[in-house]
Amino acid sequence: HMKGTGTQCVRMSRLVRSATENTAAQLSSIHDYLGLMPAALAALRERDQAKLTYQTLSNEMKNKQMQVVKLEEKEAKKFGGDKGKTRKVHELNMDIEALEKAKEAGSKEFDRIQERNLEELTRFEKEKHVDFSAMLLGFAKVQAALYERSVKVWRDVESAMKDAQAEDEAAKRAAEEDEVETTNPLAYG
Repeated sequence: HMKGTGTQCVRMSRLVRSATENTAAQLSSIHDYLGLMPAALAALRERDQAKLTYQTLSNEMKNKQMQVVKLEEKEAKKFGGDKGKTRKVHELNMDIEALEKAKEAGSKEFDRIQERNLEELTRFEKEKHVDFSAMLLGFAKVQAALYERSVKVWRDVESAMKDAQAEDEAAKRAAEEDEVETTNPLAYG
């Protein structure tokens, strides 16, 4: 009796081991996506850095434009102007022109990065949906197969135990009948 139960326990152990291996294989998509996360986060940080660069250039340009306005106002108050302030205004205007070009380049870079990120995120979302749907379906199939086979194994154990119990009861009855026959005082023998 115990040998049969032990055999079924070994079968269950093998079933569970196989199911565990198959489950790990089915869930590999999660590991793949976890591996992609650092690159995705780096791309989003790159976008943030481009946005920060653009904002910094914009702020610096506004500050220089305000300096020009202030210097021009001071120069307008002084009759004949001030050569030093005029030179400073000219230098600031040159800086503003360079900042305008840098700001335009920064804006284009930000737009390029943002567009690429949106394309990649859209693709990533579609692929993730397909991959995860397939993964969950495979996982469900593995689990269903495990439970079906487990039920069969345990039903076999139950059947074997019932058969063994029936054999034991039959052997007990046979032993009792033998005992009754041999202890009959009227029996010749």
